[in-house]
Amino acid sequence: MPKTEEPKRRTAVVALDNFAHRKGVKKALDEFRERKEKKRVETAKALRSYQKVMKQEGYEPGRGASRKRGAEGTEPETKKRRTHMFQKPVQQAEERKKGIEESQIAKEKSEKERKNRLRERRQRTKMLTQRTKHGQPVMKNMVHDILNKLERQKDRP
Repeated sequence: MPKTEEPKRRTAVVALDNFAHRKGVKKALDEFRERKEKKRVETAKALRSYQKVMKQEGYEPGRGASRKRGAEGTEPETKKRRTHMFQKPVQQAEERKKGIEESQIAKEKSEKERKNRLRERRQRTKMLTQRTKHGQPVMKNMVHDILNKLERQKDRP
């Protein structure tokens, strides 16, 4: 059968202010909030009275008569400890921070060593390039350099 097309009825457009302050909607929201608050208060009262009774009986609230107790009335030996929700990410962040600090220390140390080597190299170059007034190399510096080389070779096996 072919469908007959019926003209769509237009609904009146309601402004946002009118929609938010309509009596039926506001009343329903207020009633919902009141029910939730009433339920929260009743639950809190029940928990408080339970804790008082457990304390009077000599038990620790939430433990004494729980289902987790063994047949002899002792608590089970294996208890699961709850881990903190963000424990793993916090540990990862601390490890990352420690790694960054260590890398910075290593970088500073290598930078100092590099600067020290460069300073020594410049000093050695300056000594070896010294000349007498006749343009000959200063032999004292040459001899010291050769002796230093021999000492370094001696230290290395």
